[in-house]
Amino acid sequence: MKRLVQGLSILFLLVGTAVAQWPTDPTVNLPVCTATGDQNELQGMNSAQQGMLLGWLDERGGSASLYAQRLTRDGDFVWETNGKLVTDGVSTFSMMPSTQGRTYVAWSGNGVYVQLLDENGDPMWDSPVSLFGGRPMTDGPFVLSYGPFGVLVVAAQIQAGLGSYFWAAKLDTNGNVLWTSLQREAQVAADLRVINDLSGGAFIAYDLDNTSVKLNRVNGGGIWGFGDPTGFLVTTSPCAPKYVSWLLPDGSGGAYVTWSQRDSASGCLGPYDHLDVWAQRVGSDTTRVWGDSGAVVCKLEGDQTQSRLMVNSGKKTFVVWTDYGHGTPGATESDIYMQMLDSSGTAILAPGGVPVCTAPGDQKNPAVILDGEGGLIVAWQDYRNGNWDIFAQRFDTSGTALWTPDGVPLSTAAGDQIDPTLALADNGSAICAWVDGRKGSETDIYAQRVYADGSLPIVFTAFSAVTSGSAVELRWRVNPLLDYRAFEVWRSREGDQTFRRLVRLSVGEPGNGEYHFTDEAVSTDASYRYRVEAILADGSREVSETLVVTVQQNSGEPTTVPVETKLIGAYPNPFTRATRISFRVSTPGHIELRIFDITGREVRRFSLSNARAGQKGFFNWDGHDTEGRRLPAGMYLLRLQAPGYTGVSKVVLQR
Repeated sequence: MKRLVQGLSILFLLVGTAVAQWPTDPTVNLPVCTATGDQNELQGMNSAQQGMLLGWLDERGGSASLYAQRLTRDGDFVWETNGKLVTDGVSTFSMMPSTQGRTYVAWSGNGVYVQLLDENGDPMWDSPVSLFGGRPMTDGPFVLSYGPFGVLVVAAQIQAGLGSYFWAAKLDTNGNVLWTSLQREAQVAADLRVINDLSGGAFIAYDLDNTSVKLNRVNGGGIWGFGDPTGFLVTTSPCAPKYVSWLLPDGSGGAYVTWSQRDSASGCLGPYDHLDVWAQRVGSDTTRVWGDSGAVVCKLEGDQTQSRLMVNSGKKTFVVWTDYGHGTPGATESDIYMQMLDSSGTAILAPGGVPVCTAPGDQKNPAVILDGEGGLIVAWQDYRNGNWDIFAQRFDTSGTALWTPDGVPLSTAAGDQIDPTLALADNGSAICAWVDGRKGSETDIYAQRVYADGSLPIVFTAFSAVTSGSAVELRWRVNPLLDYRAFEVWRSREGDQTFRRLVRLSVGEPGNGEYHFTDEAVSTDASYRYRVEAILADGSREVSETLVVTVQQNSGEPTTVPVETKLIGAYPNPFTRATRISFRVSTPGHIELRIFDITGREVRRFSLSNARAGQKGFFNWDGHDTEGRRLPAGMYLLRLQAPGYTGVSKVVLQR
């Protein structure tokens, strides 16, 4: 007979809150939308509720419609499965979170429209508000939320022979248009970037005929001008072509801009090649803070494009870009590089920047977000495995990489994963979403959370086995922040390599992560191998380590396995993400593992009550202290205390 110990059903009732849905396998990930038809043109950003706001164009109905979803940092969907329909007939869109869980959305189709969604994703205005006289736009719309002070929408219209027309409109929270404003550029504006100026208006950066980079502004009253009504030249360099990449407000009435331009050593004027990355900070008084030409970020042989910029609270500027060659003529693959600039625009890191990822194959299309601790998280699409995957890396405030060299895998599923976007889930931890082609014939939207140490969630934190009479009791502990559908116990007998399932234990209620099961269908003087498989809510499986148990004949009393109590040690050692600290116990009782830093300060403690004689098990340590804070690299002391035993060992944490 195989018996589920009563404690299992009791433990199921201990926790009643919703638990996370995040998968632990980078080939699985969290499906955000897998409806029929293609889902693409993904936009993702931080949600005011510490999660991620997502929008995409969706062809499940045969033509492009706009769908949206809010995702909590625990991986739960706030709106309905496969997303909330916003509107049909959309060609481009923009969205931005507001206060109280609300969201502003603007789109173009047959004209430009804007709507406010409530916390459930439902429209708050009777009908979308039509803007700009129903005119078709060639760029935008861009929507900028001002919370209780309304919303600003900006779009551009290019007319042959007439130049570019910039439109802006301000609405209150009830959908009333407060003003509409127009500004004309005589030349063709391209690569338009629009951002909140943090003062009720917007900055607009663009390049004119790919020859000059300009910055303009529309204030909260609809007045255009930044130094001049037609804008301000960000750089006086004559080199061209120029292509605007990124725009960010500086919090003091000015802005940061990045762009790529042709290298002066290659003739200054020429085709789209030999592009370098430049940056500029423009002050509120239209001063070019980093010089008339700007600050050079990377000036090497090959093309440097797709630059992204973030500035931390210490005014250190991170610039990340896609680099074709990085000084190697004729290079055929692209990598991701990074540079840091101080407040004067001077490079902090090595000339030309430092590698984010130089793995084989192409890496491109980086997404960036500040990590909440003065550092940066970068995600990108990566071709090292022969198809596009998603990888990520984290840097501290000094520009030092904190995760595995060349990044940690967030998605290595079949097909192509492209166009990553990021939101901060917690300090050091991010949610990444992307367009996913694992179906082969259609594209979907998937997401994955990565934790502060670069890991996906750990499932099994302890697994042990003891014999009692002619029975084997298995005990396991799992991460209580994950949602489990069932557990399966598998067994093989000595000499037989085939595992056979003993039982599937359905999980009807959330538990505290501790379970046990007794196998009474065993023979004495025989050895068995056991493992447990956890089936998560998304259908993915995680497998425990395998334990070998010998059942010995006795008089019905608990069997004492003839092994010594021992702290076996940590593996891997050194480690970067997590290590497994193994032990075995010969005497029943309470055991405790304590971890100390080199100063003797206790940083983490694990314990197991009522350990059985002969128990073998392990504790998983993720390199964090008891408060969940990430510990620095270095050597740590392990001390295991059990009845009649104290054992010590060492482990090295690398960052």
